[in-house]
Amino acid sequence: MTAREAKRFAQGLSNELRSRTLTEDEYQRLIQQRPLGRTVRDFVEHIYLPRRADFAAAHYEPTWWRLHILPILGDEDIATFSAEPLRKLVNHLDQRAADPNTKFTEKTAANIWGLVRKFCSELQRSKDPELRLRDDNPALAVQGPNHGNDKAKHWLYPRELGTLVGHTDTPLELARFAAGCVYLFARPGEVLGLEWGHSIDLKHQMVRIDRAVSERDGTLRPHTKTGDVREFEIPDVLMPMLRAMQIEQDGTGLLFNREKKRPQYLRAALLAAGIDRHELHHSTDRSLAIRMHDLRASGITYLAMAGYSDDDIRERAGHADFNTTLLYIRRGKRASRFVGQPFAPLPSRLGDDNVRDIVQPLADSAFSFAPAVGLEPTTPFAVAGARWRTRRADLAGGRHANRRGAAGFLRGSGLRASRRARA
Repeated sequence: MTAREAKRFAQGLSNELRSRTLTEDEYQRLIQQRPLGRTVRDFVEHIYLPRRADFAAAHYEPTWWRLHILPILGDEDIATFSAEPLRKLVNHLDQRAADPNTKFTEKTAANIWGLVRKFCSELQRSKDPELRLRDDNPALAVQGPNHGNDKAKHWLYPRELGTLVGHTDTPLELARFAAGCVYLFARPGEVLGLEWGHSIDLKHQMVRIDRAVSERDGTLRPHTKTGDVREFEIPDVLMPMLRAMQIEQDGTGLLFNREKKRPQYLRAALLAAGIDRHELHHSTDRSLAIRMHDLRASGITYLAMAGYSDDDIRERAGHADFNTTLLYIRRGKRASRFVGQPFAPLPSRLGDDNVRDIVQPLADSAFSFAPAVGLEPTTPFAVAGARWRTRRADLAGGRHANRRGAAGFLRGSGLRASRRARA
């Protein structure tokens, strides 16, 4: 609100209040009234964007508004702007997407237009009276940007996954992280948000996915991308790995450090393991090289290959639109029998099933916003692996942990073990 607008609003309110006494309802109605002449720029910067700061994808929005939307809509009146400036915005997005000298894609144009459509819808239908300023939705009369061909996205075959996580050159944390994304059918940020006690219940073999780590700044957000909460049984194939990780981390804190897991690391590990399938490593105008998110897609495809029902697949994936689930179901049913067996046992380097009898200790279910105590990573994917021969010897002798402490059975560079293990 500009100084002139604030002055005009205050004068009008003062004149109305001078001559009569208002009821509480009338007073609140006057306070919530927006002054005439407020611009889209003022409304977006001071009211709309601050209220969307906690949404999973909101970190893109200020940039999109500043670079593409506000230069066209910014000076329009928030309560009266028509469909014409929206058409100018669509033309701008189409021109940017058609420019071969930029990385601006038709997908980005569609995302920006979706943001504007939602904005216009909330101006008309929001439950919040401070956002509901219009009786119409000008975006309904405007056709959106050109929609190009969707790029194909690829997945890891079950045989390739086993090779990747079992190869000695694959960092152990990357191998475990990949297995978690695949067999928990979760987005990378959701896997980074898993916490002992809150998310993982080994005693009952259940997982709860209800939050995610932001890809932008690494903060733990108390919701997933779609805001859903998913609870289901942990696949048997993942249990030995989780038992091993529970022992290493004393069953406290987050399962993985919150450093961003970049797709370059995944593709480099695939090449080191001898997995050089061309489409996994090269992007074209029709397809994308494999990304971390495609690990989740691989696991959902495995569910279809294993014969799970359509409803079971959708529940585990958490898709808001069943048509999205159908893409994975069709791909899984078309898969060749030579790509490998889904849900095959994972390599023993990820975890040894000899720790089956160790149960998960009771843990506080409150959110934890810090990595596991004593396991502070200093380099990407630098994480220790247990020396299982020593561990089994200690267990066989009736000792719960090595008396030398965590440093006695952790290996690998980049980790400091600060917590002393229980005797």
